[in-house]
Amino acid sequence: MKKINPLDKLPAAIAENYNKYDAEDGKNIVVGASGQLMMEEELKQPKISNGNMSTWDAVKKVSEKDPAEMKQIKKILFKEYNKSGTKNLSDSDLKIIKRGKYSELLKPTIKPVAPIAPIVPKEPEIPLEIKIKQLADAKLKAQQAEWDKAHGQFGLSNLMRPK
Repeated sequence: MKKINPLDKLPAAIAENYNKYDAEDGKNIVVGASGQLMMEEELKQPKISNGNMSTWDAVKKVSEKDPAEMKQIKKILFKEYNKSGTKNLSDSDLKIIKRGKYSELLKPTIKPVAPIAPIVPKEPEIPLEIKIKQLADAKLKAQQAEWDKAHGQFGLSNLMRPK
């Protein structure tokens, strides 16, 4: 019997819980073919690829070494950025032109909590003056007991005993 690693189920569980509790309309996440989490809309976008790298990525990679070519790439990216904003640009494109967010993390939404009613102190059952007197008498009794234990209760030491 083959053991199943619980970590293999983690991306699916994360996607399910996120979609159930936090996702907005049309912003669900799904588990891709390689087991990575991605937005549902990213999965629907067609990607041109030659092996592992698209043509555009290859052009960017080659132009990194030549400042003149990089300037042209930046010009193209700025033109696209001014025309349609960030929706058609990848994170690496935005990083090249130093605009926008380089990586969009899932932002937690904080839901407001109902305010807690203030605690109103209740009237004491015993009047305050009597309670103070009781506590003072108890403190005096404790001091007298301590004095009697250390110095004795009778004789001259009784003159210095707390009263």
